[in-house]
Amino acid sequence: MNPDIAQARACAQASADVYSLSGRAPKDSLIETQLAHVLIRDITGPDQVVTKLLAFRGTANPLDFVTDFRIWLKPANGFRVHAGFLTAWQSVENRILDGMGASRYLVTGHSLGGALAALCALAIESRVPNAVTAVHTFGQPRVGNLTFALVYRAALSERTWRWVNEEDVVARLPGRLSGYCHAGQEVFMPSMGPWRLNPPLWFKLASDLVGAYREWRDGRIALLADHHIAAYQAKVVDTVQKNSI
Repeated sequence: MNPDIAQARACAQASADVYSLSGRAPKDSLIETQLAHVLIRDITGPDQVVTKLLAFRGTANPLDFVTDFRIWLKPANGFRVHAGFLTAWQSVENRILDGMGASRYLVTGHSLGGALAALCALAIESRVPNAVTAVHTFGQPRVGNLTFALVYRAALSERTWRWVNEEDVVARLPGRLSGYCHAGQEVFMPSMGPWRLNPPLWFKLASDLVGAYREWRDGRIALLADHHIAAYQAKVVDTVQKNSI
């Protein structure tokens, strides 16, 4: 099964909007704490059923960097997750879960926001099975240990699309050697050709080589440039055209 591209575009746009919060439609709302910012947007489908889109903001201020660097694993619900991500999610958890009223949820976020989106989606799914229609994250770091990944995969793997743009370094952190493991299906947008779903390691290494040469030639540092939400927005559109979806 391939990702729903219309969903991916809407999620990429919302993940960008939550950074600036400018030009929001009146129907949008926002949950803010010192550690997390969540844009809430209602989407009415052809069947007139409302899907609530939750978009979590990525790293944008010094407190967010503190959150990012609290990389030790902390116990939670039988598994272990990134201490900073867990604390940030807990700062908005009750307001989101207690306010649940829609029957369907679309959860998204970029960078740190992608990690919070994964924690949110699992919490919603644990409370109301099948309430989460899909999760789209962009440049998401690893969230928890292998046990977390296994629990997440059992609940949401077939509905989670983890978009990774070329040499984006954030999507490779924290490292596996520190006990972290990714969950969800990876949609890898390589340095050459169309996107690949859950590609083998050799393909990603080949993409790194092509990308490294291109960046050396152009004098560009891709490790960070590839992480920007604008790069993801442009690549989602571009990769759709290449894949002819």
